[in-house]
Amino acid sequence: MDIKFYEVSNDYIKYFKKYDRNVRLNEGENYQHNRKYIGVILEINSLKYFAPLSSPKGSDYKDDTKTIIRKSKIFIHRIVYGTQLLATVRISNMIPVPDRYINLYDLDNEPDRKYKKLLLKQFRVIKREFSEIKKSALRLYTQKNKGEKHSYLRSTIDFKKIEQKSSDYIKKLEDFESHVGVIETSSITKESNKSKNNSVDVESVLKKDA
Repeated sequence: MDIKFYEVSNDYIKYFKKYDRNVRLNEGENYQHNRKYIGVILEINSLKYFAPLSSPKGSDYKDDTKTIIRKSKIFIHRIVYGTQLLATVRISNMIPVPDRYINLYDLDNEPDRKYKKLLLKQFRVIKREFSEIKKSALRLYTQKNKGEKHSYLRSTIDFKKIEQKSSDYIKKLEDFESHVGVIETSSITKESNKSKNNSVDVESVLKKDA
């Protein structure tokens, strides 16, 4: 997959939050842009993993004046442009995402010029350092799945668990779509008021535990 920015919907993200507290939601007062998740795709264990971007935080610096930037670690990659910290790639918060839920972020049509300029800078750095980001992601994935005891793994997503939940999510949605397909076919020969009795609440289907 090409190195580009991608989006994942809030609905998909929210589904996993109840299974792992380390899943990051794309909402809240600290988010400057209320929009879909933006991040990069990493191919790990034959799956596509979405690693979200995040704005810089105080913990990304060594000093209170925010002039000394901490080095990147296996669980977080800091996007530095010159002497400026633009963002971080939250490797420890990456989640598996099926193709049907991955959307290319349309940077060309971003209406906020200042935000677009920032994203372009971020993209240049990420493209240059992508192999390093992927290497860290593979190491973190392996360490977490082996049950190693590094402190940073406590704030790292349980990859195997979320992979299973992702599989469950897809299965439930496919079952729902199959059910709807049968209903639509049969409704051709039924009165519209009767076909309404066959409606399915997709939210209730997807919210059921596996």
